[in-house]
Amino acid sequence: MCGRYAITETIDELIDRFNAEAAVDELIPRYNVAPTESAPIVINAKRDKKTGLSPGRRLEMVRWGLVPSWSKDAKGGARLINARGEELADKSTFRTPLASRRCIVPISGFYEWKDAGERRKKTDPPRQPMFAHPVDGHVFALAGLWDIWRQPDGESLKTYTIITVPPNDVLAEIHDRMPAILRPEDEALWMDPAVTDPAQVLPLLRTAPADWMDIYPVSPKVNTAGVDDPAFIDRVDPAPAGLFDM
Repeated sequence: MCGRYAITETIDELIDRFNAEAAVDELIPRYNVAPTESAPIVINAKRDKKTGLSPGRRLEMVRWGLVPSWSKDAKGGARLINARGEELADKSTFRTPLASRRCIVPISGFYEWKDAGERRKKTDPPRQPMFAHPVDGHVFALAGLWDIWRQPDGESLKTYTIITVPPNDVLAEIHDRMPAILRPEDEALWMDPAVTDPAQVLPLLRTAPADWMDIYPVSPKVNTAGVDDPAFIDRVDPAPAGLFDM
């Protein structure tokens, strides 16, 4: 799964990378994005009458945790931070967004927790957070879905989920899932609003090679949601003996 991540790029960097128009004025570097918080994603949007933004790719701040358009309330969003790629076409929650509301979630890297062994008491070592980031220094373009839920007051709430796939050989030592990272050559098809047939886009949801990323241990301080610090993505060395053997 993907339950925490970092996004530190500037608006201009993301606009250039994804050929998108920005619907936000500035981005604050984030080192610990958590569920129910808002983060930048790339969507295909209609013309915005209020701002004058043209239709097409748009960088917007959207809340993490999908709330389907048909939901009675927004409480379940925190549970739908991830969507299994193998189940998208079969579940009503994801079927409509898969056809018409696909998105890209840009990230600088994501966290996953390596099990340090069974905890029999509180003094036992907790799970060790690991940080996976692109070896080329750019961003990962995660495949995602978004939707719009109409609140009782009439306002719209946009939310998103990150799609997951089976892990590569390195991440398999840590978790049984990983985010679906789009290949650059696949991004145009994934974001094409004219493509509504799941059969055309589901093959794009593939496991990314291990050599795309560098993975290393980081401070357990990242475990606390709501706390953000650039030091969270710093490598922790030396690691406890045997804890990070892969």
